[in-house]
Amino acid sequence: MQDNIPSASAKTPSISVVLGNYNHARFLPRAIESITNQTLAADEFLIVDDASTDNSVEIIESYAAQFPYLTLYRNDSNLGVIKTYQRLFELAQGTYIHPLAADDERGSTFHERAMEMARRFPEAGLIFGDMAIFNEAGELEGHGTASAWNEPLYASPERYLREYMLYEKPSHSLVGASVFRRQPFLDVGWYQAELGSWGDTFSFHAVALQHGACYVPETFAMWHKQRSSYSQQSISNPRNTLDMIHRAARLMRSERFRDRFPESFVREWSKQYRRQVAKEYWRGDHSGELPHGASFWKRVCYRLPRTVKAVSLLWHSGDSSAVGS
Repeated sequence: MQDNIPSASAKTPSISVVLGNYNHARFLPRAIESITNQTLAADEFLIVDDASTDNSVEIIESYAAQFPYLTLYRNDSNLGVIKTYQRLFELAQGTYIHPLAADDERGSTFHERAMEMARRFPEAGLIFGDMAIFNEAGELEGHGTASAWNEPLYASPERYLREYMLYEKPSHSLVGASVFRRQPFLDVGWYQAELGSWGDTFSFHAVALQHGACYVPETFAMWHKQRSSYSQQSISNPRNTLDMIHRAARLMRSERFRDRFPESFVREWSKQYRRQVAKEYWRGDHSGELPHGASFWKRVCYRLPRTVKAVSLLWHSGDSSAVGS
Protein backbone atom coordinates (compact mmCIF):
# COMPACT_ATOMS: atom_id res chain seq x y z
CA MET A 1 0.00 0.00 0.00
CA GLN A 2 1.06 3.58 -0.46
CA ASP A 3 1.28 4.07 3.34
CA ASN A 4 4.13 1.53 3.46
CA ILE A 5 6.46 3.19 0.94
CA PRO A 6 9.68 4.08 2.83
CA SER A 7 10.80 7.68 2.87
CA ALA A 8 14.28 8.75 1.87
CA SER A 9 16.91 7.91 4.49
CA ALA A 10 17.41 10.53 7.16
CA LYS A 11 20.07 11.32 9.72
CA THR A 12 20.55 8.47 12.20
CA PRO A 13 17.96 9.04 14.96
CA SER A 14 18.85 9.03 18.63
CA ILE A 15 16.71 7.75 21.48
CA SER A 16 16.26 9.01 25.03
CA VAL A 17 14.67 6.75 27.63
CA VAL A 18 13.11 8.59 30.57
CA LEU A 19 11.91 7.11 33.85
CA GLY A 20 10.17 8.79 36.77
CA ASN A 21 10.35 7.01 40.11
CA TYR A 22 8.75 7.37 43.51
CA ASN A 23 9.29 4.62 46.08
CA HIS A 24 9.53 1.80 43.55
CA ALA A 25 12.85 0.43 44.77
CA ARG A 26 11.62 -3.16 44.59
CA PHE A 27 10.82 -2.85 40.88
CA LEU A 28 13.70 -0.65 39.71
CA PRO A 29 16.27 -3.39 38.90
CA ARG A 30 13.81 -5.09 36.56
CA ALA A 31 12.89 -1.85 34.79
CA ILE A 32 16.44 -0.49 34.53
CA GLU A 33 17.96 -3.77 33.34
CA SER A 34 15.32 -4.09 30.64
CA ILE A 35 16.84 -0.90 29.18
CA THR A 36 20.53 -1.60 29.83
CA ASN A 37 20.12 -5.06 28.24
CA GLN A 38 18.72 -3.73 24.97
CA THR A 39 20.29 -5.00 21.74
CA LEU A 40 20.56 -1.32 20.75
CA ALA A 41 21.68 0.87 23.63
CA ALA A 42 19.83 4.09 24.39
CA ASP A 43 21.72 7.29 23.62
CA GLU A 44 20.72 8.51 27.05
CA PHE A 45 18.76 7.08 29.96
CA LEU A 46 17.42 9.76 32.29
CA ILE A 47 15.85 9.01 35.67
CA VAL A 48 14.20 11.55 37.95
CA ASP A 49 13.57 10.39 41.50
CA ASP A 50 10.55 12.20 42.90
CA ALA A 51 11.80 12.54 46.50
CA SER A 52 11.54 8.82 47.32
CA THR A 53 11.71 7.76 50.97
CA ASP A 54 12.89 4.20 50.26
CA ASN A 55 16.32 3.17 48.93
CA SER A 56 15.50 4.00 45.31
CA VAL A 57 18.32 6.53 44.94
CA GLU A 58 20.91 4.05 46.16
CA ILE A 59 19.75 1.50 43.59
CA ILE A 60 19.72 4.02 40.73
CA GLU A 61 23.19 5.30 41.64
CA SER A 62 24.55 1.75 41.51
CA TYR A 63 23.40 1.43 37.90
CA ALA A 64 24.58 4.94 36.98
CA ALA A 65 28.08 3.90 38.09
CA GLN A 66 27.99 1.04 35.57
CA PHE A 67 26.37 2.78 32.59
CA PRO A 68 27.73 6.21 31.57
CA TYR A 69 24.60 7.04 29.57
CA LEU A 70 22.39 6.74 32.69
CA THR A 71 21.92 10.01 34.57
CA LEU A 72 20.04 10.50 37.84
CA TYR A 73 18.21 13.71 38.73
CA ARG A 74 16.36 14.29 41.99
CA ASN A 75 13.33 16.44 42.79
CA ASP A 76 13.78 18.44 46.00
CA SER A 77 10.18 17.66 46.91
CA ASN A 78 7.51 15.29 45.63
CA LEU A 79 6.03 16.81 42.45
CA GLY A 80 3.82 13.92 41.31
CA VAL A 81 3.87 11.78 38.19
CA ILE A 82 2.92 14.32 35.53
CA LYS A 83 5.30 17.08 36.61
CA THR A 84 8.14 14.61 37.04
CA TYR A 85 7.72 13.33 33.49
CA GLN A 86 7.34 16.84 32.10
CA ARG A 87 10.74 17.59 33.63
CA LEU A 88 12.19 14.47 32.03
CA PHE A 89 10.84 15.37 28.60
CA GLU A 90 12.46 18.81 28.82
CA LEU A 91 15.78 17.24 29.81
CA ALA A 92 15.76 14.64 27.03
CA GLN A 93 17.86 15.50 23.98
CA GLY A 94 17.18 12.53 21.71
CA THR A 95 15.24 12.88 18.47
CA TYR A 96 12.97 10.17 19.94
CA ILE A 97 11.76 9.78 23.52
CA HIS A 98 10.55 6.65 25.25
CA PRO A 99 8.75 7.05 28.62
CA LEU A 100 9.29 4.06 30.93
CA ALA A 101 7.39 3.36 34.17
CA ALA A 102 9.40 2.16 37.16
CA ASP A 103 7.23 -0.94 37.63
CA ASP A 104 7.33 -2.10 33.99
CA GLU A 105 9.90 -3.57 31.61
CA ARG A 106 10.69 -3.64 27.91
CA GLY A 107 11.52 -6.37 25.41
CA SER A 108 15.24 -6.61 24.62
CA THR A 109 14.87 -5.71 20.90
CA PHE A 110 12.48 -2.80 21.49
CA HIS A 111 14.96 0.01 20.72
CA GLU A 112 16.47 -1.78 17.73
CA ARG A 113 13.13 -2.49 16.06
CA ALA A 114 11.70 0.95 16.84
CA MET A 115 14.74 2.78 15.46
CA GLU A 116 14.64 0.65 12.30
CA MET A 117 11.16 2.04 11.68
CA ALA A 118 12.29 5.55 12.60
CA ARG A 119 14.98 5.42 9.90
CA ARG A 120 12.54 4.08 7.32
CA PHE A 121 9.71 6.50 8.13
CA PRO A 122 11.17 9.69 9.63
CA GLU A 123 7.87 11.50 9.02
CA ALA A 124 6.05 9.33 11.60
CA GLY A 125 5.23 11.04 14.88
CA LEU A 126 5.64 7.86 16.90
CA ILE A 127 6.47 4.17 16.72
CA PHE A 128 4.64 1.58 18.82
CA GLY A 129 4.29 -2.16 19.28
CA ASP A 130 2.41 -4.68 21.39
CA MET A 131 2.13 -4.96 25.16
CA ALA A 132 1.98 -8.06 27.36
CA ILE A 133 -0.13 -7.49 30.49
CA PHE A 134 0.68 -9.24 33.77
CA ASN A 135 -1.22 -9.24 37.06
CA GLU A 136 0.37 -8.68 40.46
CA ALA A 137 1.06 -12.41 40.79
CA GLY A 138 3.21 -12.24 37.67
CA GLU A 139 0.72 -14.20 35.56
CA LEU A 140 0.06 -13.24 31.95
CA GLU A 141 -3.38 -11.65 31.88
CA GLY A 142 -3.67 -10.40 28.34
CA HIS A 143 -1.98 -8.93 25.31
CA GLY A 144 -2.53 -5.48 23.87
CA THR A 145 -2.15 -5.21 20.12
CA ALA A 146 -3.37 -3.27 17.10
CA SER A 147 -6.03 -5.76 16.04
CA ALA A 148 -6.37 -4.65 12.42
CA TRP A 149 -2.66 -4.92 11.61
CA ASN A 150 -0.38 -7.94 11.45
CA GLU A 151 2.76 -6.58 9.78
CA PRO A 152 5.17 -3.66 10.33
CA LEU A 153 3.77 -0.55 8.69
CA TYR A 154 3.49 3.21 8.59
CA ALA A 155 -0.09 4.44 8.93
CA SER A 156 -0.97 7.91 7.71
CA PRO A 157 -3.14 10.03 10.04
CA GLU A 158 -6.23 9.01 8.06
CA ARG A 159 -5.37 5.34 8.22
CA TYR A 160 -4.51 5.57 11.91
CA LEU A 161 -7.95 7.03 12.64
CA ARG A 162 -9.80 4.55 10.43
CA GLU A 163 -7.97 1.32 11.27
CA TYR A 164 -6.82 1.92 14.82
CA MET A 165 -8.78 4.54 16.74
CA LEU A 166 -12.15 3.60 15.25
CA TYR A 167 -11.33 -0.10 15.40
CA GLU A 168 -10.27 -0.55 19.04
CA LYS A 169 -12.16 0.00 22.29
CA PRO A 170 -12.15 3.67 23.35
CA SER A 171 -9.94 2.88 26.36
CA HIS A 172 -7.38 1.00 24.28
CA SER A 173 -3.84 2.26 24.74
CA LEU A 174 -0.40 1.03 23.73
CA VAL A 175 1.39 4.18 24.83
CA GLY A 176 3.62 2.16 27.16
CA ALA A 177 5.05 0.39 24.10
CA SER A 178 5.75 3.59 22.18
CA VAL A 179 8.55 5.91 21.15
CA PHE A 180 7.63 9.55 20.45
CA ARG A 181 9.44 11.74 17.95
CA ARG A 182 10.52 14.61 20.15
CA GLN A 183 9.34 17.62 18.14
CA PRO A 184 5.73 16.50 17.52
CA PHE A 185 5.57 15.40 21.16
CA LEU A 186 6.75 18.85 22.25
CA ASP A 187 4.25 20.50 19.89
CA VAL A 188 1.30 18.90 21.72
CA GLY A 189 2.71 19.95 25.10
CA TRP A 190 4.03 16.53 26.22
CA TYR A 191 1.41 14.87 28.47
CA GLN A 192 -1.95 16.58 29.04
CA ALA A 193 -1.91 17.24 32.80
CA GLU A 194 -5.65 17.90 33.04
CA LEU A 195 -6.38 14.34 31.92
CA GLY A 196 -4.39 12.64 34.66
CA SER A 197 -3.42 9.07 33.81
CA TRP A 198 -4.98 9.37 30.32
CA GLY A 199 -2.87 12.42 29.47
CA ASP A 200 -0.22 10.26 27.82
CA THR A 201 -2.73 8.40 25.63
CA PHE A 202 -4.32 11.65 24.48
CA SER A 203 -0.94 12.95 23.33
CA PHE A 204 -0.21 9.60 21.68
CA HIS A 205 -3.36 9.97 19.55
CA ALA A 206 -2.83 13.70 18.91
CA VAL A 207 0.68 13.10 17.56
CA ALA A 208 -0.39 10.18 15.34
CA LEU A 209 -3.38 12.09 13.97
CA GLN A 210 -1.04 14.85 12.78
CA HIS A 211 2.03 12.92 11.65
CA GLY A 212 0.99 9.28 11.35
CA ALA A 213 2.47 6.37 13.27
CA CYS A 214 4.55 3.24 12.75
CA TYR A 215 3.45 -0.08 14.18
CA VAL A 216 5.46 -3.25 14.75
CA PRO A 217 3.51 -6.42 15.73
CA GLU A 218 6.04 -7.52 18.35
CA THR A 219 5.95 -7.37 22.15
CA PHE A 220 7.75 -4.12 22.95
CA ALA A 221 6.53 -3.74 26.54
CA MET A 222 5.55 -5.77 29.57
CA TRP A 223 3.04 -3.97 31.77
CA HIS A 224 2.88 -5.25 35.34
CA LYS A 225 -0.43 -4.01 36.72
CA GLN A 226 -0.16 -2.74 40.30
CA ARG A 227 -3.20 -1.64 42.29
CA SER A 228 -1.04 1.08 43.82
CA SER A 229 0.08 2.46 40.44
CA TYR A 230 -0.89 5.94 39.27
CA SER A 231 -3.01 4.67 36.39
CA GLN A 232 -4.88 2.06 38.43
CA GLN A 233 -5.62 4.48 41.27
CA SER A 234 -6.89 7.01 38.74
CA ILE A 235 -9.49 4.64 37.27
CA SER A 236 -10.58 2.84 40.45
CA ASN A 237 -13.54 5.22 40.78
CA PRO A 238 -15.74 5.08 37.65
CA ARG A 239 -16.85 8.68 38.11
CA ASN A 240 -13.22 9.75 37.87
CA THR A 241 -13.02 8.04 34.49
CA LEU A 242 -16.24 9.70 33.33
CA ASP A 243 -14.85 13.07 34.38
CA MET A 244 -11.70 12.33 32.38
CA ILE A 245 -13.79 11.41 29.32
CA HIS A 246 -15.63 14.72 29.60
CA ARG A 247 -12.39 16.72 29.84
CA ALA A 248 -10.75 14.73 27.02
CA ALA A 249 -13.69 15.36 24.68
CA ARG A 250 -13.58 19.06 25.50
CA LEU A 251 -9.85 19.11 24.74
CA MET A 252 -10.40 17.26 21.45
CA ARG A 253 -12.91 19.93 20.49
CA SER A 254 -10.64 22.83 21.51
CA GLU A 255 -9.20 25.19 18.91
CA ARG A 256 -5.81 23.61 19.52
CA PHE A 257 -6.81 20.03 18.67
CA ARG A 258 -10.10 20.03 16.76
CA ASP A 259 -8.32 19.76 13.40
CA ARG A 260 -6.92 16.40 14.55
CA PHE A 261 -10.03 14.88 16.14
CA PRO A 262 -13.11 14.87 13.85
CA GLU A 263 -16.31 15.81 15.65
CA SER A 264 -18.00 12.59 14.55
CA PHE A 265 -15.20 10.62 16.21
CA VAL A 266 -15.36 12.64 19.44
CA ARG A 267 -19.11 12.03 19.79
CA GLU A 268 -18.83 8.29 19.15
CA TRP A 269 -15.71 7.88 21.31
CA SER A 270 -17.37 9.65 24.24
CA LYS A 271 -20.59 7.62 23.95
CA GLN A 272 -18.83 4.27 23.64
CA TYR A 273 -16.36 5.00 26.44
CA ARG A 274 -19.12 6.02 28.83
CA ARG A 275 -21.02 2.80 28.07
CA GLN A 276 -17.83 0.81 28.61
CA VAL A 277 -17.27 2.37 32.04
CA ALA A 278 -20.83 1.60 33.18
CA LYS A 279 -20.71 -1.95 31.81
CA GLU A 280 -17.36 -2.75 33.40
CA TYR A 281 -18.53 -1.37 36.73
CA TRP A 282 -21.69 -3.49 36.58
CA ARG A 283 -19.71 -6.61 35.64
CA GLY A 284 -17.10 -6.03 38.37
CA ASP A 285 -16.15 -8.41 41.16
CA HIS A 286 -19.21 -9.03 43.33
CA SER A 287 -17.77 -11.84 45.39
CA GLY A 288 -17.44 -9.69 48.48
CA GLU A 289 -21.09 -8.69 48.28
CA LEU A 290 -22.64 -12.16 48.17
CA PRO A 291 -22.93 -14.60 51.08
CA HIS A 292 -21.82 -18.17 50.31
CA GLY A 293 -24.65 -20.26 48.87
CA ALA A 294 -27.00 -17.31 48.42
CA SER A 295 -30.20 -18.01 46.50
CA PHE A 296 -30.92 -16.52 43.08
CA TRP A 297 -33.17 -13.80 44.53
CA LYS A 298 -30.65 -12.91 47.22
CA ARG A 299 -28.01 -12.53 44.52
CA VAL A 300 -30.36 -10.27 42.58
CA CYS A 301 -30.97 -8.13 45.68
CA TYR A 302 -27.29 -7.87 46.45
CA ARG A 303 -26.58 -6.84 42.87
CA LEU A 304 -29.40 -4.31 42.60
CA PRO A 305 -27.51 -1.34 44.14
CA ARG A 306 -24.63 -1.89 41.72
CA THR A 307 -27.07 -2.11 38.82
CA VAL A 308 -28.70 1.16 39.85
CA LYS A 309 -25.32 2.88 40.13
CA ALA A 310 -24.22 1.51 36.76
CA VAL A 311 -27.30 3.02 35.15
CA SER A 312 -26.70 6.34 36.94
CA LEU A 313 -23.17 6.44 35.53
CA LEU A 314 -24.62 6.70 32.05
CA TRP A 315 -26.21 10.01 33.08
CA HIS A 316 -23.17 11.45 34.84
CA SER A 317 -22.36 14.55 32.78
CA GLY A 318 -18.74 14.82 33.93
CA ASP A 319 -16.83 17.29 36.02
CA SER A 320 -14.62 19.69 34.10
CA SER A 321 -12.88 21.09 37.17
CA ALA A 322 -10.97 17.97 38.23
CA VAL A 323 -7.32 18.10 37.19
CA GLY A 324 -4.70 15.36 37.22
CA SER A 325 -1.66 15.91 39.44
